[in-house]
Parts: sequence; C-alpha cells; structure tokens
Amino acid sequence: MAEPKHRRKGQIIVRNGVRTVRVYLGKDANGKRIYLNRTVKTSAKAADQVLEDLLDVKLGASPSVKPSRMTVGELLDRWLDEHVKEFRRERTQNYYVWMMNQYIRPELGRTPVQFLSHTSIEEHYSKLRRGQIKRTDHRKKKSERKLIVSARTIRAINALLSGAFNWGMKQRLVSNNPCSLVTLPPLPQGKKRRALHPEQLLRFLKAAKADKWHVIFAFALETGLRPEEYLGLTWQDVNLDRGEISVQRTLVWRKGGEWYFSTPKTERSNRPIILSEPLRMLLIEHRRKQLEEHLKATAYTDNGLVFAMGDGRPVLHRTLDRRHFKPILERAELPITTRIYDMRHSCASLMIAQGESPRTVADRLGHADVAFTLQTYVDGDAEQQKAASEKLAKTLYG
Repeated sequence: MAEPKHRRKGQIIVRNGVRTVRVYLGKDANGKRIYLNRTVKTSAKAADQVLEDLLDVKLGASPSVKPSRMTVGELLDRWLDEHVKEFRRERTQNYYVWMMNQYIRPELGRTPVQFLSHTSIEEHYSKLRRGQIKRTDHRKKKSERKLIVSARTIRAINALLSGAFNWGMKQRLVSNNPCSLVTLPPLPQGKKRRALHPEQLLRFLKAAKADKWHVIFAFALETGLRPEEYLGLTWQDVNLDRGEISVQRTLVWRKGGEWYFSTPKTERSNRPIILSEPLRMLLIEHRRKQLEEHLKATAYTDNGLVFAMGDGRPVLHRTLDRRHFKPILERAELPITTRIYDMRHSCASLMIAQGESPRTVADRLGHADVAFTLQTYVDGDAEQQKAASEKLAKTLYG
C-alpha cells in the first residue's frame, strides 16, 4: 500500500520563466487566506532556497503572533514612532531615519516582515558591498551614483534593522528576528591612526595662530571636548578667574539652519574641566575681542556663546572645517584626511603618552567605561612602545 502524500506547505509556480514562491500562513479574522509570495528571477535552486527559508520562518513562528501583512517599512515606522522618539535624542532619530531611507527602505521596505529571511538580507548587504545598488544624486540632475558600503556601515545597518525586529518581537508583531542569523562581513584588520603625533600637533598649532579661530582649535585639543560641546559652550559655563569650565549643554543644528541647545550625550559627559594657564589667558583675550566686536556690530544677537559668529550666531561645524581647519592642515603639511574630531583623539593619546591614568583620560572625555576610552580614542605608536621598553628595562636590569 502506497504511503499517503503529505500536503505541501509551500509551492513554486513557474510562469514564463519566472518563479513565484508561495507559502500559506493561515486565515485572517475574516476567514480570508493569507499567502506570502516572492518572485525569483534567477535559478530554480535559488527559488528552492527561498521556499526553505520561508518554511523555516513559518515553522518557527510563535503561536502568539498572528499572521500579518505588515511590511518592513511599516515595522520601522512603528518602531520610530513608539520607541525611538521616546528614548533617543533628536539627532539620533535623524540619523536612524537617514540610514533607513538610504540603505533599508528602497529595497526591503515593501517586504512583509514574516517573509524577510536572513538570506535575503545577506543578499542585500552583498549588493551594497559590491556597489550594485544605485541612488539618484540630487546634486546632479538625472545622475546616479553607486552605493559602495563599508563593512562597518553594514554592521550599523544590521544593528538598526535588528533593533526594530527585537522591538517587534516584544510587541508580538513579528515572530523572529532574521537579522540574528545574518553573517556579517568582518571588520578590516588594524586601526587607522586618528591622533596626530606631538610634533604634528606643534606644527598644527603654529599654522593655526594666523587663523581667526585659533582659540577654538587650541581649546579643542587641550580639553578633548566633542565639537558639539565646545561649540555649544556658553560664558555662564566658564569661570575665567579659576580657569574652569563645566560641560552643561551641546549645540544641535536642524535642517534649514535652526539650532538649539541639548543635554550632553551621556550622564558622564556633564563634567568640569580645569584649564591650563596659557589656555585661560587665551580665553580672556578672546573674551575681550568678542566684547569689542559686539559693541561695533550693528546687528548682534547675544546668545551667550563662547565661540560665536560676528552676529552672535553659533559657529557652524561645516564652515569651521572647510574654511579654517582644512587650510590650516595644508599650511602645516599634515594629512588632509584629518578631521576636527581627531583633536579629541589627539588629546587622549597625548595624555596617555605623558603618563596620565586611563581613568583621568576617560573623565576628561566624559566616558564611564575606561576600556572604551583606551580602545576607541587612544592610539599607540612606535615611540611610545620604545619608551615603555626602556622604562621596563631600567626596572629589570638597573
């Protein structure tokens, strides 16, 4: 007697050389059958793999999660509205939206959440890595540019998408997180040097003396503050008599030129810093010049900023970089790829090289985790290694 044939839970329909993978999910509240369909234009083997992935998703589905037609884009929208806007700063929200619109929504946004498999995500990441996805360049009409994405960016995209799916699982909107099964590209070996050597820093400061914002770069290098921290610093945060500043706020720009003050990045970011005597005197002279400019200006809005434009507006980071920082690098014959943020890296590396404790460095940078400070911001070099070996040899051999 022949064995009974089991009913298939999925099928592959071939029409005109195009394969449609179909999986039955069940019935909705009105008794209407729900199917997931995916078109595969490549090989039969690829269609088989898609079918297996969908069946795995279905078999592993939680019974508490009802079949849904929700798409990845709709899940991202709900995650943003119901979670991200409540627990993330506005700048972080804008970054998430940009990442989604750039790397997730165009290709994956219309895919049903219960249909998205880890293999389809990996395929998408592979296309991003190889530059097989194009975007319209709005700066050049009717021009397209290839997206070539680094391994680090791929990991950031996956972390963001995974965060949305993890939230969806807690809300019983999805049954699993396909991102957890994704094989991510390895990060490149080694870490590019971000900090400048002491000799390079001397050349930079010498070249910066002729620049209008020499005081900003000297301040950034000594204090190790983030750009949004020192550009948002107000005079009420500065005690020139004692040579002390208190990081109380950050400067945030919105699209369209609007700006506002926000809270520091973390709880540890709210911190006092003692200035050196040369920097204290430099700030006193800067304050004197600023007050003179204020009196001469025909239109001036006093926002209390330590570093302000001629009309009282905050200094724009982009302007500071392009019109001041980059020209200084060129005059000092330093790598043009150096970033303003690298003043922070240089401060940390220089403090470590001079024998400051990692805890002291972390406190200056506003970090709670010393290990994070050492791993992310501090660069070692051959000279430091040589000096360490000489100190060790002196202890061991006299």
